[in-house]
This record gives sequence, C-alpha cells and structure tokens, in this order.
Amino acid sequence: MAQHAQINFKLLYVFIAVAEHSSFRIAAETLNKSESAVSLQIRQLEEQLGVPLFHRTTRRVRLTREGETLLSATQRSISELNIGMQKLQNAADLSSGTLSIACAPTVAAARLPLALSEFKAQYPGISVRLREIPGLELFNAIRDLTVDFAIGARVEDLGGVEFEPMIEDPICCFADAKYEMADAVSLEEVAKHPIILNASTTILRAALEKHFTAAGLSLQPAFEVLHVHTMVALAEAGLGVAILPKVALSHHLPSKLEMSRIMSPSMVRQIGILTSRGQMLSPAAVRFLEILRSPIFRSETAI
Repeated sequence: MAQHAQINFKLLYVFIAVAEHSSFRIAAETLNKSESAVSLQIRQLEEQLGVPLFHRTTRRVRLTREGETLLSATQRSISELNIGMQKLQNAADLSSGTLSIACAPTVAAARLPLALSEFKAQYPGISVRLREIPGLELFNAIRDLTVDFAIGARVEDLGGVEFEPMIEDPICCFADAKYEMADAVSLEEVAKHPIILNASTTILRAALEKHFTAAGLSLQPAFEVLHVHTMVALAEAGLGVAILPKVALSHHLPSKLEMSRIMSPSMVRQIGILTSRGQMLSPAAVRFLEILRSPIFRSETAI
C-alpha cells in the first residue's frame, strides 16, 4: 500500500513542472536539474502513490487521469498555502490581521479608548475586537486563548495566568454632597450609609467582603445592580454610597457626586496585563502592548 504521508513534497514540485510543461527536458531546465534526475523523481512519486501519473511517448508527455487529479489537488493546495503565507506576512508587518482584547468593565472606558485610537491610527488594517468581561470570566477567556490578552485586576490565585502590573487603583466611594463624606473615609463611616454595589464585579465584591469582615462589619448592600451607570444614577439621586474603583469614574465624575478614598483600611487593587502562561503573542498584540506600556498610558493621568 502506498505511504502517502511519507511523500517528499519536493517531488510534487517536480511533478507540477513536468505537468505544466508537458516535457521532462523543459522541466529539468526550469528546475536546474538533469533530465534523468527529474525522470527518477517522477518514478519515485508514482511508486509512492501507487499509480502512473504520465503517459510517456516519443512525441510528448501527457497526464494520466490520476495525474490530472493530482495536478488539480496540488495546484489548489499550493494556492491555499501561498494565500496563508501572505496572511502570515501581512500579520507580521501589521498590514492586516485581528487583535482580540478582553477588559474588565470598570477599566475599559477609562483606560483603553486613547490607546485603541493610537493603535488604529498606526495600523488601520488590523481589526480590533474588544470584549468587556466581568469578574472571573475574564480569566477563563485568557486560559481558553479566546483573546490575545486582557486588562484587569490581580487576584490571589492567578491559576496559570501571568500578571504584569501597570497601575495602582484605589477603591473609593461616590456619593451626593448631602452625605458629607470627607476626602478620606473609613469603612465604619461608609457602613453607616446605604451601600450601592456592582453585582458583576465579583473580584471586587470578594475583596470588600474580606475587608468588611476584618473590620467586624457586615456588607449588606441596599442596591446591587449590574451596570456602573445604574450605580451612578442611584448615587446621584441620593439613594446611597456607591463603592467603585477610582478608575471607573476618574474621567467622568458626575458633578453631583463627590469622591472619597477609603483609607481605613487602605483599599487598593492592582490593574495590569493578563496573559496565559507560556502564550506567544501575535505581532499586533505585541505592538498594542508597547503602546499601552508607554509612559502616557502608565501614568496616573491615564486612569
């Protein structure tokens, strides 16, 4: 039985040359080989496939029916290979391709737009896909390699995910002026008021539970909603104190709200770049991270 998997692909290129020129001599000249070497390689290919590929006459060389089938298949394969190689080259020089990013909702609006705008201006041919993913789902996307990388908060157990810290993000509360919150407040002071939490930020919720318990307090939110803008609307209506990372509202703090940093205890989370351990990044991902790591995007003003 023919061992197709062991076929030397160089023999296929010799076969194509003979088939396209209908001549062993011309194929040999084109390939810079002797005619006898070309003839030998075609016989080797026929032996490996177990079928004759050419009708050999004194006047010309013609493909057999099996030879026509092989020529069609190899030409299609080579065409597809060339297309694939071109795509790889385009990805390498960043003229085309896809970049997939995941980001925690409390970070996406504040940090990414300027970096994305800069990247798109430099590489308009790259298609960028951004997914806002809450909580631990972010880590699943990284482990499954459904995104190139993610931007989010550090957790205690990274579970196969690499973390590169970028900024320190303090946890703050946002409230109407009627609550008369100081610039820095304690958890005890926050706990005196109705608390508004984001139900989707499971990592932050776990950290808050830990701090409240350590302070001998019970975390019982009056409002637990899915979206930051709902939290803001409730806080603007004077219905409670919204607890959020500073980065979530640092650029768009509504005029009716005042920000107070929780300082007793000091509550700070690290925001950084998350990748799967051992993952090789695409050229587009590498370049975007270079932009994101630049001083203007790493500074406090960028958050």
